[in-house]
Amino acid sequence: MSTLKAAKAAATPPPIFIRANFKFHVLGQEFSFLNQAISVFGVSALKWSYFEPISRVGELVSISVDVLARERFKFTTTGSLMAEQTVDANMLSIRFHLQPQDKVKLEHAIAVEGFCPTSHMRKYPRIPAVQKISDMPLRAIAQVDDNDQMVFDIANLSPNGILLYTENPKGGIYLPGNRVRGQIEPRGSYADSIHFEGIVRRTFQERNLDSQNLAHYLGVRFSHIPPSQQDRFVDLLRSVLHDIKQLNRNS
Repeated sequence: MSTLKAAKAAATPPPIFIRANFKFHVLGQEFSFLNQAISVFGVSALKWSYFEPISRVGELVSISVDVLARERFKFTTTGSLMAEQTVDANMLSIRFHLQPQDKVKLEHAIAVEGFCPTSHMRKYPRIPAVQKISDMPLRAIAQVDDNDQMVFDIANLSPNGILLYTENPKGGIYLPGNRVRGQIEPRGSYADSIHFEGIVRRTFQERNLDSQNLAHYLGVRFSHIPPSQQDRFVDLLRSVLHDIKQLNRNS
């Protein structure tokens, strides 16, 4: 597959994590963690064996955080429990609901003293699904094994994979390791679908705070795009990246 020059030349990602100690209570127990990476988003991918994270998705917990910056500071916030799965592990994540002043302080600490681990440094950037970009695909159709096809929202896209989102309860049948066939639905000036095959590498679930539905996210790594569609796909991504840069420049 042809490379996407603009993506390949992307700069090193900015810092997104900083180290902190934190603790929270759930099921009448206190759980404490030392020297863990946190972000403005919250806490990700805690290896977990105390209970099935999927059984507590959406539960609100109170979290005490001690940020290990040069000038240490503490804050308390609420957070929503999330579940993450890979082929090898079930993990617990927590999405922070930060007060504005805590968010500003944490953002500043990360900008000055934070880090981006090598696991987050990708050859190609993930391109977020921006509705204002006329050609940006927003929907995909996919199926696993012989199950019915499902319609997904696209959360982000790259030459190597796609992050899909659905509140359809059948989204739970998509598991890490599953082989997926699907198509990216066209939008704007691109009239043809892009077909793909891929592997589900990671899933995570959270509770939509507005609908209270269980939301399923599927991280799919492409294994095959038909040769006749590869150049068209690269051209689409290049166009979308250009338009996003223009939108950011004008905002």
